[in-house]
Order: sequence, then C-alpha cells, then structure tokens
Amino acid sequence: MNQAWKNSSTALVAIQSLKDLDINWIEQPVIADDIDAMAYIKTKTDIPLMMDEGLKGAREMREIIHKRAADKVNIKLMKCGGIYPAVKLAHQAEMAGIECQIGSMVESSVGSAAGYHVAF
Repeated sequence: MNQAWKNSSTALVAIQSLKDLDINWIEQPVIADDIDAMAYIKTKTDIPLMMDEGLKGAREMREIIHKRAADKVNIKLMKCGGIYPAVKLAHQAEMAGIECQIGSMVESSVGSAAGYHVAF
C-alpha cells in the first residue's frame, strides 16, 4: 500500500474490504513512522503485515519486534547503510520470527548486486 492510508482506522476499513481476496500480505499500509498504528492493525487482521518504509535501521527493527508491529520486513541496503547493517537486520528479524526480504530503491547494478549477495 506504500503508506496509502493515513491512519489505522482508515486502513482497517480498507483491509476489511480486501479480506476475501486471498492476499499474501499488506505492505506498509500507514505512514512510515507510525509503528504504533502498524502494531494496532496487526492485532485486528489475519492478513500479514509487512514493514517497508518504516524500517530504516536497528532502532526501528527493535521497536517493530518489541511492539510486534509486523509479520514481515523489507530490508533496503540503501536505507539501512549497506551490506553489514542489512545482514544485522536480517539476523534480528530471524531471531524474532519475522520473515524478511531484500528490496531495492532502483540502485545501480553495483547496488543491486550487493542486495543479491545479502539475500543469498
């Protein structure tokens, strides 16, 4: 959804209307910094939630884990600071039982190759 819904109540109304569509997950339904809204939405729906724009680094990952705000995360090397920080985020997610994927921000081939290495 890429932050399409302004708050948790709007997001929940929209998510409810999507319930019968067999959706695998919903990505970042509310604004990036509203981890509390993500945590609230997660308690009200069975559709898994993915944190994307709201995950910048270890601080956000700790908050996501502590608040149980997401089922999945999208780690972007250009946002978190490179290969080593991305690997650390993936380890944090794994230890918390959170699925992760490596995303991109339309990097160059060198940046994309770094993401591929982290993913593999």
